[in-house]
Amino acid sequence: MARQIFPAEQQHIVIEAVHGDLVVSGWDQPNIQIEWDEEQSSVQHEGDSLFLGVCDGDVTLFVPFTSTLVVQEVDGDVEIAGVSVVELHAVSGDCAIKNIREMVTIQECAGDVELAAIEGTVVLDDMGSDVALNAIGGAVELSHVGGDVLLRTIDGPIALGDVGGDLVIASASEVTVQSVASDMNVQGGVAVLRCTNVGSDCKIQGNGDSRIVLENVGSDLNVSGVASLSVENVGGDAKVQASQHAEITIGNVGSDLQVLGNNAALVRVGNIGSDCDIRQVYGQVSLGHIGSDLKLTDIGGSVQIGTIASDAQCKGIHNSLDAGTIGGDLQLQADFPADSRIRASVGGDAIIVLPGTPDMSIRALVGGSVSGRAVASSGGRNQLNMVYGEGLAQLELTVGGDLALRGGGSPRMSNSSSSSRDSFDAAMAQFGVEMGRWGAEFGREMGELGSELGRELGKKGAKEGKQRIHVRINDREWRMEPERLERILEQARRAASEGVQGALEAVEQALRNMSMPVPPIPPMPPMSPMPPMPPMHSMELMPPMPPMHSMEPMPPMHPMEPMRPMEPMKPMEPMRPMEPMKPMEPMRPMEPMKPMEPMQWQSQSAGSELAQQERAAAEVPASAGASREQEREAILRMIAEGRISPEEGDLLLEALG
Repeated sequence: MARQIFPAEQQHIVIEAVHGDLVVSGWDQPNIQIEWDEEQSSVQHEGDSLFLGVCDGDVTLFVPFTSTLVVQEVDGDVEIAGVSVVELHAVSGDCAIKNIREMVTIQECAGDVELAAIEGTVVLDDMGSDVALNAIGGAVELSHVGGDVLLRTIDGPIALGDVGGDLVIASASEVTVQSVASDMNVQGGVAVLRCTNVGSDCKIQGNGDSRIVLENVGSDLNVSGVASLSVENVGGDAKVQASQHAEITIGNVGSDLQVLGNNAALVRVGNIGSDCDIRQVYGQVSLGHIGSDLKLTDIGGSVQIGTIASDAQCKGIHNSLDAGTIGGDLQLQADFPADSRIRASVGGDAIIVLPGTPDMSIRALVGGSVSGRAVASSGGRNQLNMVYGEGLAQLELTVGGDLALRGGGSPRMSNSSSSSRDSFDAAMAQFGVEMGRWGAEFGREMGELGSELGRELGKKGAKEGKQRIHVRINDREWRMEPERLERILEQARRAASEGVQGALEAVEQALRNMSMPVPPIPPMPPMSPMPPMPPMHSMELMPPMPPMHSMEPMPPMHPMEPMRPMEPMKPMEPMRPMEPMKPMEPMRPMEPMKPMEPMQWQSQSAGSELAQQERAAAEVPASAGASREQEREAILRMIAEGRISPEEGDLLLEALG
């Protein structure tokens, strides 16, 4: 093993590539020590920076605590501890990083990532496997994660893109999540949580004042300690334990709903596929359609309900209630305060428990018998009118079966009349049957919605482990995604329009040798087929590109970003491949370019990928056409103008041979 020592004034350490494992440890020594399998010759000093070239084996570094580390590519695992700043690109193995004073940035890691005791910000982009973060002092940004995510004790805001597995968050303040393919579990309290899609179960433990916004939950939802909850769709059961004065709004629940209000201010729910149980709400309750039974307990505000397929049990109703139509039986115990109104149409029997000294009027149409103090009738169709006290509250009932009035003493006025039965009771019974069918069908639809959501998010998470390809040209190797190779090929096409025919043919030949299909030059790269998902709507606008004849309503096109400088080309008529139409009319005389090595070190966007099977390509023959010197100058000009990165230019130069 070779060892080299450098002075500590080089605080910025840049490594081009490590074809093994990388281990970095901070220390308090006034120097930098490098240990590697074979001594490397490509070591450069420039100001406070130390540049290392390609390292063929394992590398171990001991650096000052204040060092900044930038690594463009690592084929193996990475272990880093005790430095100031870490920036990694294209890691094929696992990453274990801890005790970092400032910031950690990782772009594309194929293995697991574990970070602990990071005082500053963490930015992770395209993680292929699991991610675990613990004790992060700053903000956390994760764009794409192929596996599970575990976040513990995060002081700053958290922004997550797509999570391919489960998401567990313990002790965080503000969280924003795009999608979770499987379960989401938020523990230890969260102040603010926003999430678009959860494929399976969702469990959230708030801090008593938490504000939660969810769009779609594929399976069950369990929420506690929230002051505000807004949910659009829940595929399975929903259970909510709110805080005092909380506001709960839910669109659709596929199965059962239970809300323990704890004196909540508002509960508003659309459709419920099966049973609904709501307790202790001092404010308003508004419910749409309920597929099975309803239980209301201790409700202080007004209650509005659309339809109830089966039975309704309402106890402790302290205000008005409009129950719409009830397919089964009704049990009602209410205070009947002055100026309140309770109305219901009941398909089965109704039992009404009156207060000790009621002040109310009752009007009822009853298909069966009526029983109560000072009133009794049997058979026929009964029309009942009763007044207790001044009759300030109102109870209006239509009952298909029997009506029983309990308590309340004797009414001040009572009269009833009977007539022969008609189709009323049969219609009410039929309503109960139809509502039962509706509840079952709605529950199935919501269950299918949850299953479909879970499948779609699962597929999306599975695609996070992107396929990557090894490109080898003239003994140099790049590992890139097919999309990135296509982008480099597009740059080569532009180079071809400027006389760099050799670059185009060389890159295309290299891709053919890799068995990667090379699309023809004129059309755009074809879109890969995907299941119908909301983000695809914008992509469907891409085929109507023929209206490009006028060049004015140019829709945003992903691969055509370099076309911005084309505004002076308005006089031009529609052309087949738009990309080659770079405005190169007045070619400025070329100035000698600086050596490429320093520019390579400035690149921070090296392509990174999962280490998969290598596809070796045969050496690329040089092509005829423009002289090699002219071709090189054109490529260097593209690098200088920022149209391609130094890495991509390096690939084109290597392809020229």
